[in-house]
Amino acid sequence: MSQDGVVITPEVWASATDDDARDRLLAASMSPEEFASYQRGHQTRDEVDRLLSHSPPPAPATGPTYWMKLRSVAAAIRPRSRLTFWYGAEKGISHRHVDPLRLTRVRRHWYLDAWDFDKEAMRIFRIDRMAPPHVGDRLADPGPVPRWTPSDDFRAQVLNTGSRMAADLVLRSQDDDALARLPDVDGILDPIDWRTFGFTALVGDWRQLVAALATVDAAITVRGPDDFREYLTRAATRLATISGRTEEDTP
Repeated sequence: MSQDGVVITPEVWASATDDDARDRLLAASMSPEEFASYQRGHQTRDEVDRLLSHSPPPAPATGPTYWMKLRSVAAAIRPRSRLTFWYGAEKGISHRHVDPLRLTRVRRHWYLDAWDFDKEAMRIFRIDRMAPPHVGDRLADPGPVPRWTPSDDFRAQVLNTGSRMAADLVLRSQDDDALARLPDVDGILDPIDWRTFGFTALVGDWRQLVAALATVDAAITVRGPDDFREYLTRAATRLATISGRTEEDTP
């Protein structure tokens, strides 16, 4: 395990004037096995530079690296595989070891709820503040997923979830970009496999969700609730009627 509480600040990193000095900083933040793996790949130093040199953008990146990170995290949740990654926060960066539990989308950002082994506490991590994570072995005795996670309070404060409508969806894609095809609304992700995801969509009204689903290029199943199914049926009937009238009026 890494040394608990070891944080590399921008000032400390800048004071390490050569690669050997920076490697000593990294070694203090990683287990010997992790540091040996880093030495074989020689990528961590660049990741640390990136996290310390650039503040996360106000809107998340949506390029290949971002989706690769999100897919890696999602792939670790269902089997409860250990995740390790460098994480950038206000004070600096640190190497984290976590049990990944839940992914939540809030205002176009993805967040991971996880048990932090070094802190011995639940923590929430924003995906765009992570370096590409390493998915390790399945945890031998992960224990049950807690009924409460940090995102529960976070969502309640940011999204006012008490007044939100929730719809239970399943999304299936024919390729590995299923995550990128999720509807553009807030919600909670339940990975099923590489190409199938459960998604609890949280919206202000059903009209918002119908509009979002209309742009999704993937197979979608609505598992509930019944009032959303009824709203969706009425909307589909209305659109079919409008479409029919448009065809009749077209010369």
